[in-house]
Amino acid sequence: MGSNARQRIIEQEQTAVDRAHRCLERQRGQTTRLATADAAASAKDSVAQHEEYARWVAQYELGGQQLVVQRVDLQEESGDETFYVGRRSVRDEDGNVFVVKWSSPAAVRWRRERGTEKGAVTLRRRLRCHGERVVDYHDELVRKADEPSSEQASPAQVAVAIRARKEQEAGTAQDPFLLRELDRSRDGLMRDIVETIHRDQLDLVCHDRPGALVVQGGPGTGKTAIGLHRVTWLLDNDHFTPGQILVVGPSQYFLDYVSEVLPSLGTRGVTSLRVDDLCPGRSGGHDTAEQHRIKSDARMAGVLRQAVRQTVRAGAWSKFLDGDQLRIRVDESPLAVAEADIERIFDEVLESDAPLNTRRQRFTDLLVDRMLDQVSYRHRRQGQALRRRITSSLAGPVNATWPRISENRLYRRLLGDAQVLGQASEGVLTAEEQSALYRLTAAQTGQESWTSADLLCLEELRILLTGDTPDRYRHIVVDEAQNLTPMQLRALARRCPSGSLTILGDLAQSTGTHSHTDWAALTDHLELPDGWELQELTLGYRIPSQVMHTAVPAAVAASELTTFPETLREPRDGELTMARLAPEDLIDGVRERATELLAKGGERSVAVIADDASPHLKSITDALATGPAPAEGTVRALAASDVSGLEFDHVILVEPRQISDAGPGGHGRLYVALTRCTQTLTVLHTGSLPDTLVDPFAPVTDHERTCTRHHADGQRCRNRTSSPDGWCRQPGCGGYRTRRARRPEGQQTVLGSPAGLDTGARLEPSVRAATITVSAAARARFAVRHRATAREAEVEIRAMLGDFLTEGRQARRTDGYWHLERDGYRLVLDRSAASVVDYQTVHAERSWAQHRAGIDSRISQRTRHNDTTTRHRDTATERIEEQPMSAPTPPVPPQPGPQDPTAAEHLRLFLAGTAQREEARDQSVYGFLRHSLIADLYRAGSRPDDQENGDVLCHLSGLSVLYRVLPEEDTGYERLRREALELLEARWARGAEADRVCLVLPAPPEEDWSAPALLGALGVSVIWREADTWRGENAALIAGERTHADRA
Repeated sequence: MGSNARQRIIEQEQTAVDRAHRCLERQRGQTTRLATADAAASAKDSVAQHEEYARWVAQYELGGQQLVVQRVDLQEESGDETFYVGRRSVRDEDGNVFVVKWSSPAAVRWRRERGTEKGAVTLRRRLRCHGERVVDYHDELVRKADEPSSEQASPAQVAVAIRARKEQEAGTAQDPFLLRELDRSRDGLMRDIVETIHRDQLDLVCHDRPGALVVQGGPGTGKTAIGLHRVTWLLDNDHFTPGQILVVGPSQYFLDYVSEVLPSLGTRGVTSLRVDDLCPGRSGGHDTAEQHRIKSDARMAGVLRQAVRQTVRAGAWSKFLDGDQLRIRVDESPLAVAEADIERIFDEVLESDAPLNTRRQRFTDLLVDRMLDQVSYRHRRQGQALRRRITSSLAGPVNATWPRISENRLYRRLLGDAQVLGQASEGVLTAEEQSALYRLTAAQTGQESWTSADLLCLEELRILLTGDTPDRYRHIVVDEAQNLTPMQLRALARRCPSGSLTILGDLAQSTGTHSHTDWAALTDHLELPDGWELQELTLGYRIPSQVMHTAVPAAVAASELTTFPETLREPRDGELTMARLAPEDLIDGVRERATELLAKGGERSVAVIADDASPHLKSITDALATGPAPAEGTVRALAASDVSGLEFDHVILVEPRQISDAGPGGHGRLYVALTRCTQTLTVLHTGSLPDTLVDPFAPVTDHERTCTRHHADGQRCRNRTSSPDGWCRQPGCGGYRTRRARRPEGQQTVLGSPAGLDTGARLEPSVRAATITVSAAARARFAVRHRATAREAEVEIRAMLGDFLTEGRQARRTDGYWHLERDGYRLVLDRSAASVVDYQTVHAERSWAQHRAGIDSRISQRTRHNDTTTRHRDTATERIEEQPMSAPTPPVPPQPGPQDPTAAEHLRLFLAGTAQREEARDQSVYGFLRHSLIADLYRAGSRPDDQENGDVLCHLSGLSVLYRVLPEEDTGYERLRREALELLEARWARGAEADRVCLVLPAPPEEDWSAPALLGALGVSVIWREADTWRGENAALIAGERTHADRA
């Protein structure tokens, strides 16, 4: 489209935007006049009503954000309509809706609609405005009114639909507005994402199933934005009121950072709290790391419960007995209760789960009832007055048995009396932990200086004693949830008994004293009557590509569940800088780098991050204050524990080893610090880098240390080694990096070869391993797969280069990138063979170094000795082999014998080297047939797995089927038999979990007997396409039905 045509469209949209602003201003004026008139109505009601109307007026404030973000054209039965979508709902002069708020059901439905599916939307146009002026637009969906729906789509249209869906789900589709937004300067305040929200984010914002929603996502995936936009969506769609929602953040820095998001969305009145402010009270004390760990542990709840129980003194009433009777005299009437009755009442009340004061009152009431039974009818008419006199007479034995005590006094006694602490924590805390908790108490209760962990314990005690619960909410949104302690989680559960929560976090960013192995371990501390659902965000929007890949090894060290991140942004020069300085030059180096970054212009923000205990923090702050005066707030020096959830244009990270070595959560804190930037990361250090970071230009030094690996039985190796990769390679040490074998998620089953791969290409003889660099992306991929440090990844990949250049298979892709392969391992080099840009392998655990040394895989051994009580099995035994893994034995076709890892690997390589089907196939026929199959499988409710070699694996009606598409015209038995045997070989070699294997043909087999013969002899089904239907033995499965044999 020419520039003139685009300008005409912009002018057209400008007219609509101008009208929207006029209508919004008119609504604001009407609300203001109503508020003014009502304020004068009555002195009694005007204050509350004026505040209410003031909130209404404030909802029209846009804070400089654009009102209209989208145009939507619809074709419906009533005719064509045009709506605009924006931050506020706006009605036109006639009272009709002109701008639909983004959170309304209609706007959400329009935004979710895909162009490849049947729908009412014919145009969805994104608008970009500066204030009220339209400056650009982007048509993300354009569909002719008479365009056929996907139900009548041709296979070619289905192919386009699938490709578009994958692009959208992967976030790879070009979005010019999003890319521009990612590049804008950060001013210290988070903005809403109404203009650029993606479908996967919107789906989570509008998640409406009951229970808790857990959103796991790495840095820059938009977790915080999702949580805050979800608050507005919940309110706008009448799920809750503002007073019923609580937002919990990790720090005041974080709350300040996100403070403008909800107001910009028109949402006010929602309570926001730091997690340390959940429990009211004066917090000014300081715990040691060990004290904080113990006090915040879930076991502390048991200690507190036992401490409360120990305040009850069984048998204390005995000193008030007269013989075996408790006697009192009321109004000259003698009353008595036998000791045996008192004991029965006490035992009944003591076992109750009610608060202590409630049980005390119940004990008193039952004693009084027993005595009232002895009072004459005439005296009973005194009612409550008589009951009060009896109760007063029983005060001695009741107080002796159930002494009153406040939570503050009881907690002081617990921590300040070693005997009380020992009795309450017996069998729960170790002697060392009890000793760590013991402390001297202040002279008076009011002088105690409690810590945030103490306040949580005090709240638990208060509930155990009095039953007084904190304010409750119907929904809680909590960010950076991976750092919540068990006691903080219990406090959240008390505030939201419905279990309706939005839990946002990233386990790899855990920085606290309690590291949760997975989200199930965290949610176990919450009361969730409706359960919880985990959703994962995998696409990083904010963080530069090289920075993200550089940070991955730190994430691997912090969490075993770390996966390889997908980043939206392409690598750019200058994203990452590492420099080693002399100690005396560090402060000046920080100041000079900050000045250099600010000089680039654009009002960019710079954050200098150092360890909390770093002696450099104050010096850096002073140096920045005395240097050239930048704009206020542009440069900030922050402790690593204060930057969770924040973002800055540029980050200068100082002495990263101090952060990673600073106790529990060090790797997580380093990962957080590394991933706070949107433009550049600078790492300045005077000492050595942690093993999770690598300066690719620094020399590799060999120094003796303890072997970093494990033996096959999980024992840590204690041998000494000077090997750069940390593996001693001595007998008995298998070089395993984890104590137990783990099965990677989403691992490759075959090193697929792309179409057009030139297997005859060879690198120039001048290419040498020493001249090839290893990219951060390759190190990250290696680290995730093998749970390695960045240094280990660098060393091992370099060793692989030497082997693969001389002994590996070489091939060149059509895009110019090089493949170096050997025994199921692959290195990908850039076009000039100057850098390793990717690492791939089919091996589930072993690296090339282990494989070459002849080390066996533990995965093939794991389940032979697996404890079935710790892991649910669908069958009595399960054999898992070195990747690819063997499948359960299906009834048809019969599975051959157990998979031999070495044989399977060689067979996979043989099949990969001989097939090369991609080059020989007629892509148009192949694509037609294959996408028809996939489309019909989708309609049957399956989620087909699009495997690299072109086969399709899916689950239908409780069965798994492996399909191979054969588009060629040769459908004779000889060809079908060859393909069937190869498919069976591929299934065995890859360990594909398939109950059925099936050949897919474009036409019936040439011989009528061939399909029954293949099914009977080999157990392989054959189906083919006739007109718009499928024929053959397994055709029923595509419609989601079992075959007759399966039903039998």
